Amino acid sequence: MKTVEIRRNILGTIKGTVTRGRQVARKLGFPTANLQVEAIEGEFRLGVYGVTARYQGNQYEGVMNAGIRPTFTELQPVVHYEVHLLNFDQSIYGARLEVDVCFFVRDEMKFPRVDQLTRQIAKDVQNVQKRFELLNSAEVEVHLTDFAFGKLCEDVYGINRGVYNTIETSLYARGLTHIMKRRKAVLSFLEYLTFQKGVKRTSQIKFGNGGLTANLQEFCQSHLGEW
Repeated sequence: MKTVEIRRNILGTIKGTVTRGRQVARKLGFPTANLQVEAIEGEFRLGVYGVTARYQGNQYEGVMNAGIRPTFTELQPVVHYEVHLLNFDQSIYGARLEVDVCFFVRDEMKFPRVDQLTRQIAKDVQNVQKRFELLNSAEVEVHLTDFAFGKLCEDVYGINRGVYNTIETSLYARGLTHIMKRRKAVLSFLEYLTFQKGVKRTSQIKFGNGGLTANLQEFCQSHLGEW
């Protein structure tokens, strides 16, 4: 999906040339650009990321896997960087891509069956699409009044004002003192709950004893560097 370029805080940048791989991801329904890496700015643990890629002057959103493909045990355990561009169907072998790594999604996993991997990739794509929608819309939403922003979180994610205040206070204590960045983090945390933890959007999210604190801690360990 081609997008208007919005420069955000990023985790790092990877530059490389697209090479022809074994087309395993294409057979699963998610063709990827396999990068022969020329330069890496930043450190990335093995896993899945939301990225934007620049190609021929345009910017495209995508999903990147940085990993050794553990589900396919017959392959050599070498780290590969593979980018699935959203809603993109051009052949770009030999092209040079500059990939900005925007946010972390999950750690790399080994699946007992290929169909389980395929379902997880579909979930990852949905997650990343939603996160980019959130980041794009957040440019407007974070400028709402305090009351309106809290009401947005309540209406869309089903959290009450007390939960919202707890999330906000926790993020502030962890160094997010800038209100706009903190609000983006609040929205990202709520999306994280929806997609990664399977928390449904209901009239009121139930966390249980210590559940909110535990989820916040896990989220911050993986995602706080994005802001």
